[in-house]
Amino acid sequence: MANYNNITLVGRLGKDPELSITPNGTPVCKFVIAVDDFISKEKKATYWFNIVTFGNLAEVCEKYLNKGSLVLIAGKATMRTYEDKNKQQRTWHEIVASSMQMLDKKPSVSPVKTDDDYDPFLDDEEIHHV
Repeated sequence: MANYNNITLVGRLGKDPELSITPNGTPVCKFVIAVDDFISKEKKATYWFNIVTFGNLAEVCEKYLNKGSLVLIAGKATMRTYEDKNKQQRTWHEIVASSMQMLDKKPSVSPVKTDDDYDPFLDDEEIHHV
């Protein structure tokens, strides 16, 4: 039987995404999402997942997501080990995202399209009217 590593999560960002650039120039964006699991009508559990994105997806996440954003993340689960400052072996689990979909509802009042460079995700002060 073949192995299959694919995970899809829907949750909210626990803090703003953090963008960094690797030495070879690749953008990397990291953030955490909280995913609720409703065990019964009275009880739910919340699980936290570390998410990492690369390249164009990393830049999009850093630009458009913020704490509280509702997102769908698809990717693969990864695990790596490292040695901490006390020489203890630690394991780090994260989801390497291959895609991200923003699920927040659009604002009830949206700016009017003024030119071909219109971007519906820009704030009002970022929109340049002609």
